[in-house]
Parts: sequence; C-alpha cells; structure tokens
Amino acid sequence: MNIIQELTEKYSGKYSEGLNKSVNSPIGKYVYQPKNGIIKVDGTKISINLNEVGGAMPVTEPFRITLHLDKTYKTELTIFPIDSWNKFLNFLFPKRRAFVPKPILKQFWFGGNIDLLKQLASDKYFAKK
Repeated sequence: MNIIQELTEKYSGKYSEGLNKSVNSPIGKYVYQPKNGIIKVDGTKISINLNEVGGAMPVTEPFRITLHLDKTYKTELTIFPIDSWNKFLNFLFPKRRAFVPKPILKQFWFGGNIDLLKQLASDKYFAKK
C-alpha cells in the first residue's frame, strides 16, 4: 500500500490509480502510473497527486499536495523541492530569492506572490522548521 492510499484510508477519503502504462525506450522500459487521493481534514479539502515513474532508470517524482480553500484569494503560492534548473538559476541570479533563508532556498523552490513569500520567509518558526 502506498502513502497516498494510507492517508486516504486514514481520513476516509477517495483514492484512485490510473492504469499502468509502459513505454520502451533505448535505455529500457519505463512504467508510468498516476495516483490520486482526496481527503478532508478539519473540513478542509486536500488533494494529493503523484505521477509515479519506474523501470529502466530510477526517477523521482514529487508529490503534488493542493490545499483547496473556500474562497478565491487571487494569489498563488507554490513550494516544491528544488530541481537542477532552479539550482542553476539561483547560482546565476543569487538575489532573485535573497529574502528566503539559505537553508530553505537550497532545498525548495518558491513561486507566486512575492509579498506572501516575504511574509512566509520572515516567519522565524517556518524558517526554523
């Protein structure tokens, strides 16, 4: 049982898996299977998605966790594990996210409303954890 399935069972949510799809490439066979879960925690809807890839070459795919709010706030916040491209951009343009503490910036990429990101980065509890 995978983590998404465990969470959806724990919170009495809905879990679904796509069909296994496989592709043969010059370096071997890849297997692709999307997995989705929707749960409610304290009345708040949360969806968790993973497009799992396996096979010939080990590949890591991040989980996408979305918090669904009751209102439309016309702002966006995206946080995900930093990839090679964003590490490269941080190297070329070190001041592009200078307000984010360095230990966090080395692990995660932040996108969206700059004022919201600055508020989040200035929160000492968030930066410490």
